[in-house]
Amino acid sequence: AHRLVGEPEGVPSKDGTTLLYPLASTEPGQDEDKRDALVQDVRDVAEGGGGLSVDVGGAGALDTDASEVYNALGGPLLYTTAGVVALLLVLIYRSPFLWLVPLAVAGVADYLAMGVAYGLNQAFGTSVTGQSSGIMTILVFGAGTDYALL
Repeated sequence: AHRLVGEPEGVPSKDGTTLLYPLASTEPGQDEDKRDALVQDVRDVAEGGGGLSVDVGGAGALDTDASEVYNALGGPLLYTTAGVVALLLVLIYRSPFLWLVPLAVAGVADYLAMGVAYGLNQAFGTSVTGQSSGIMTILVFGAGTDYALL
């Protein structure tokens, strides 16, 4: 059970085809897990049926959906980035093993960057999202292997 700011009241559209139930809760605050739970619970309660469709929108639902997408991209994004960089290194170095050195160094740097981000989160409560983590991986691999390509 979530605490809402007020009782949701339906607001019909002018043509009568849509009914909007705005609701607000201060309960999740900045906690992403609580926000995701609230959005999922609203989706579970507001199921469509009988030809009706239900969509949950707003900033909270958008953030929840974006977080889910970026979290799902984490592994494939890392593998694709590493694959593209490895291919470029093989083409440039033309060596069966030398390309592994900058790629391994970039991989270690990525794990160290994740550790630093985790430490900052624990020490100062900085925000770490799937989106920022994915972008950090691309930047670390890009910067880490740029020196090898020079």
